[in-house]
Amino acid sequence: MSFPSIDQIQGDFDVIVVGSGLGGLTCANRLSRAGHSVLLLEHHDQVGGLATWFKRKGHTFDVSLHGFPYGMVKTCKKYWNKAIRDSIVQLKNI
Repeated sequence: MSFPSIDQIQGDFDVIVVGSGLGGLTCANRLSRAGHSVLLLEHHDQVGGLATWFKRKGHTFDVSLHGFPYGMVKTCKKYWNKAIRDSIVQLKNI
């Protein structure tokens, strides 16, 4: 697979975000929603950074975030887009 060099894409994007973990995804989302053209780069074959899973020797390892403290949900909803915000379910009494 061939990719363009930095010289070939220089000037095509306002911002380049390196890494698609939760921080990179949120940053790219916010900048894009603010009207910037964004290139999101990820070295691995899936996005999510440490908020993902991997398989090794037939076993699946879930290394992602499994929950938010109660107050953090409200803060996160402020920054995520409507589709993500609407899919969050607050579990109580756990």
